[in-house]
Amino acid sequence: MPTGRTTSTRSTVAVLAAVVGLATAGCGAGPADLMQPSMQMMEISLGVHCVYCHDPDATKRDLDTNPRKEVARGMLRMVDEINKTTFKGQAVVNCYTCHRGDTHPVSVSNRRYDAPAPKP
Repeated sequence: MPTGRTTSTRSTVAVLAAVVGLATAGCGAGPADLMQPSMQMMEISLGVHCVYCHDPDATKRDLDTNPRKEVARGMLRMVDEINKTTFKGQAVVNCYTCHRGDTHPVSVSNRRYDAPAPKP
């Protein structure tokens, strides 16, 4: 059950920034500087607005009252791990890779696939 607690903004934003490909090293940008562009990337990737994961009351946005927020964090950790282990830390995979502007991931099996022509 969600609680009114908050989580470490620094660690969440660091993972989020890595996932969406925002450079943090050597650019002088701190977590607060990366929050807005990171959130905008998630909005575009999922086709949603802030209240999809956050409390509609802007003064309570940092609270973990919406279970979707924890799901999003888990997905961010998954994408971060994929990029670390498969792409040597480069931000190749991000939210849009699978979600394509929808709240549920779109799988290849849901898309039309034309098999290549047989070789002669």
